[in-house]
Formats: sequence, C-alpha cells, structure tokens
Amino acid sequence: MDRRGVDWDGQSRWTGEPGGGPEPTDATLTERAYREIRRDIRDGTLRPDEPLRLAALRERFGVGFTPLREAMMRLVTERFVLVSGQKGFRVAPATRADLEDLLETRVRLELLLVPEAIARGDDRWEATVLATFHMLSRRPALDPQTGLLAAGWASAHEQFHRALVEAAPSVRMKWIWLWLFEHSERYKALLARAGGILGDDRAAHERLLHAALARDTAAAAEACRDHAAVFQARVREVLWPGG
Repeated sequence: MDRRGVDWDGQSRWTGEPGGGPEPTDATLTERAYREIRRDIRDGTLRPDEPLRLAALRERFGVGFTPLREAMMRLVTERFVLVSGQKGFRVAPATRADLEDLLETRVRLELLLVPEAIARGDDRWEATVLATFHMLSRRPALDPQTGLLAAGWASAHEQFHRALVEAAPSVRMKWIWLWLFEHSERYKALLARAGGILGDDRAAHERLLHAALARDTAAAAEACRDHAAVFQARVREVLWPGG
C-alpha cells in the first residue's frame, strides 16, 4: 500500500488516476480486493455468515487467487471474515452478543477519547467538528432509490465521529476506536437492509456537537452513552425481535 498521506486511521489519502501508471502488482491487487470486499461486508452487500468462495470472488473482482487469499487474511485479522479448515472463508456473523460487546467497548473508549479531545482541541478542532456536522446534517441517511444506507451519509457520519476524537493524543486508542466504529456501522447497514428505522440521529449528533463545542465533558459522555444505547435497542428490535 502506498503510504503517502497516511492519517491516524492507517488509510492512504493518495488518489492517483487509473490507467496512467505501471501495471498493477500483486500488492496493489491485494489492496484493491481487500478494500472492495471490506466495503461490501461493511455495507451489508455480503451478508453475515455468507460463504466467500475464492473462485466466485476471483470472477467478481477480477483478481487472482494469490491477491485474494492475502486480502482475505487481512480481513480475518480485522474480524470481518472468519476462516475454518473445513468450510473456508465466510463473512463474520452478526449476533446480539457481538453487538453488545462491540458497543460497550466502543463507548468505553469514547469516554476516554472524547474528554481528552475536548480538553486538548483548539479552534481548528472546533471548526472541523462543526464542518463535519454540517456536511452530515445535509445528507439523507437512506438512499431514496434503494432504501439502503446512503454511501454519502455513511462517509459523513464517520467523518463527524472521527472529528470528535481527533484531538485526543493516543494514536493507538484512535486506531482501535475506528476499528470498533467500522464494525458497528456494519450493524447500521444491516438495520437499514432489514427495513429498520434509523431514528432521529440528527438530534443525537446535535447533542454531541453542542457538548463538544461547550467543552462539557459530562454532557458529551452522557450523549455518547445514550447514542449507543438507542442504536443498540433499535438493532435488537429489528434483527432479533423478541430476543
């Protein structure tokens, strides 16, 4: 992976134009397969527990078996994919226990990161939080054509939540937090695919925004807890009714 412009999330910010450079290597093909499969898992296109057969993936993504295997092993380390000797690769399951553990751990980290960001954030941090909220608030959460989570909203949602923790000093804590956030966003995509109502996320995000700009760490902590609790209850009602 080209490491130019790498942010604390470990993702490259380089956006070269296709077609004008050297022939793709196994490393670049692995990166492309990794990103595309990861995207399809995160947005629910590839369903929980769905088998991931290399021959079908090779045809779908147009890459060879070696880059595919390398991409799949990266996804195994991130827990988006599971592997067993008998059954091969499959998409990680979505379970009530996993959701509860995921959100509890994410909130615990947020209760450390957000107060630190509030304490250390400068005017630029405030401006970024405000700007990312503005971009998020202008986008519909659901695509009116498909009823699925809109890609533009999902991207803006991540940028807003990242902005809230950006000023916290620990890079490793932010890496772990982002990994948990991405897994929780998969449940949001699955909720939309199941026809669930996302609810008034704008009000929750406004509450987070106002607490951050007011430098009110107690209010920010309460808003983080409530935001996660409402989301968890919504997913449980739709994906595991009566469970």
